[in-house]
Amino acid sequence: MFGGRGAPTLTPRDDEAHLLRGLARARLGNHEGAPTDFTAAVAVNPKNAATRFNRALLHVARKDYVQAKRDLEEAISLDRELGQRVPAGDAPR
Repeated sequence: MFGGRGAPTLTPRDDEAHLLRGLARARLGNHEGAPTDFTAAVAVNPKNAATRFNRALLHVARKDYVQAKRDLEEAISLDRELGQRVPAGDAPR
């Protein structure tokens, strides 16, 4: 997974790795690279509610409320208890 130089390379079928890299990018303020990772994670595992939820938070940070709503609705449909487990204040900056 890590080639020793630069950013780690990801296995295309590893949705968790894409999710984690997207979260890291979002935390660092890379709102251009993070959506790519979240979208890759969704492509690998469309049933992962956490990925859709985090992508929705990123859409909110980018003021793309239409897409944020779509991802939130999908996340909730996948995991009805998701909102009860997410701490407030975890939105990307």
